[in-house]
Amino acid sequence: MTFLKQTPQFLEPFVSTALTKYFFTASHSWKNMLSIRDFRNSHLLSSLRWMEESSELDTSMDAFSFGSFYMTYAMFEGLDRDRDGMLSAEELRNFQGGAFTNRGLERILCSAVVKRFNGRPMMTLQDFVIFHAVESNKGLPKSVEFWFHCLDFDGDGFVTVYDMQYLYEDKRRIVEVHFPCCEFVEVAHEIFERVKPRKPEFIALSDLKRCEPS
Repeated sequence: MTFLKQTPQFLEPFVSTALTKYFFTASHSWKNMLSIRDFRNSHLLSSLRWMEESSELDTSMDAFSFGSFYMTYAMFEGLDRDRDGMLSAEELRNFQGGAFTNRGLERILCSAVVKRFNGRPMMTLQDFVIFHAVESNKGLPKSVEFWFHCLDFDGDGFVTVYDMQYLYEDKRRIVEVHFPCCEFVEVAHEIFERVKPRKPEFIALSDLKRCEPS
């Protein structure tokens, strides 16, 4: 808290980032609401008390640590080339050196955590905090939900081989310029072998949550 008092330019983005990350990690829902059980398990009061009393610059990865905030905020600022406080698809394309294809970005930006400005899906800092959280911690239940909905193109609650193939073909066009790629049939077979869905024709969200993260 002492550091934030000395650097007021960081106060607003710190509060926004910390609260967004706190609700993401503490709540079991996507509504930024906590149940009594979630609140008790989150140790919020002890974290706030530590912040109030400590004069040290916390570098842990806790939601209320300055180190956790600054890592995410610096990444967002580095991507926001036009400095409008939002990330477009073009700007997000530079995330992790271009890790996502056009179709992948299209699905991410059409997800529930992203807002629309002037008809275009854009990521605010709060949106990016959630996106970075689900990208960094893919084994979390909410991360599984996020990526499942990105794969479920028609929103019917199931991921089929057609959904997978749509993304794979886009990725393959990029990768095969430098390396040989597996046929999609082989990739789909391996995915279904690992997930072991209850119904062999598609993968449900419950199937993904049941299998070990890999």
